[in-house]
Amino acid sequence: MNTTGNRVLKVCKIDSISFASFAVKQEADFLGVHVLEEINIGEHQELIEFIKASNGKPVVVTKIQDVNVLQKLILLYQPSGLQLHFEVQPHLVLIIRKLFPNLLLFGVLTNQSEFLDFNAINNLFDFIIYDTSYRGGTNEKNRYNHLEKFPQTLREKTLLAGGINSERIKELNSLQACGYDIQSYFRTDVGLSFKNLDKVCDLLKFPRKNMLSISLTDISLNEIQQSASYHLFANLEYHLDFSLGSLYPSFNTTSKSIEEKQQYLIQLPYSTHLFIKDTNDIREKIKKLTEKYPLNLIRIFVQYFEGMSKDIFTEQIADIKIIPSIFYKDINSYFSQSFDSQVLSVVVPNPESKADIELFVETFLSQKENFEGKEIWFDRNLEMDYIELLKKNLGNDFNFIIGKGVINDWNKINFIHEHLLK
Repeated sequence: MNTTGNRVLKVCKIDSISFASFAVKQEADFLGVHVLEEINIGEHQELIEFIKASNGKPVVVTKIQDVNVLQKLILLYQPSGLQLHFEVQPHLVLIIRKLFPNLLLFGVLTNQSEFLDFNAINNLFDFIIYDTSYRGGTNEKNRYNHLEKFPQTLREKTLLAGGINSERIKELNSLQACGYDIQSYFRTDVGLSFKNLDKVCDLLKFPRKNMLSISLTDISLNEIQQSASYHLFANLEYHLDFSLGSLYPSFNTTSKSIEEKQQYLIQLPYSTHLFIKDTNDIREKIKKLTEKYPLNLIRIFVQYFEGMSKDIFTEQIADIKIIPSIFYKDINSYFSQSFDSQVLSVVVPNPESKADIELFVETFLSQKENFEGKEIWFDRNLEMDYIELLKKNLGNDFNFIIGKGVINDWNKINFIHEHLLK
């Protein structure tokens, strides 16, 4: 995974509470909400209040140029920032700055802009969006003709926009801009792409730490509606296991209504964990899942077994992140095969087995060098006491997939996050 450091990310045109929640949990720095014209004032007010209540930073994006109307807009929404999506007007910016000194101001510059006093622009704004045009959302690539003329202090507050996707971010990394403003990459004709936002955060916010994923494998299908309250809980995503018993005969999810749960989660982010013995079957399952759930299936965990080909984790089977999951007794075997994945899942021992937990801790610490710098997810029967024990012995930089311990009491999700993971 080619990460580019902790750059600023602004996710633009937020109009979904679930997507807003996912962006905040991924630690996106700013969430742009469109209130483009005076007639739109009042729209998205509850969404902006939700973002603020979730410790996110909403930025109202507007084309309004009347100072009195702008004042009305700011007083109503009280956002973290205001993006003036039109040609730079110094006098207007100075008035807004004087009226609202704590408001972050975002200016917009394009290759066609007429006001090109870069030192003045630097003094006027907290951030500058360097976009393709003032239309926004065009998905047109930007050549950033003026960027080389920017003073360093302006470059350090510039968010690149215009046709930005995960591959483009890698290409633009050498420009050393402050970060990126992205809209089109997250929006499709059929819905919002949680997967693409996750891919961007792989580059800009890696590694994730102290995150929760909630396994719905064992929840009754009659209770699955509780997952619709995703925005109220602290979990990053949901999680579903798939096993027909080929890898571990005692573990079979055939009766767990996995496909029905996947259909229910169609507008929520989730990962799936494949326990499959045959590598061709693994490839086929991955292809089918990614074709059926192209937007909200954000990662696929594949259970490692001794003798499996590492090609599963290195070849491009589909446009999806494929993550090795390692049973704790297979840790040494996994690393002996020279696998190289920047994200790993480790299936930990049952909490009742003190001897196995001691073995796991000992093995993990002996391989600590191989775990360094990676994003690690611990999986299996993780109650609060067990999480505390693992943190005490192994440190604070891990993520946790939890299931039975919380689906009977969903309030535990926020309690665990608040008291153990912050």
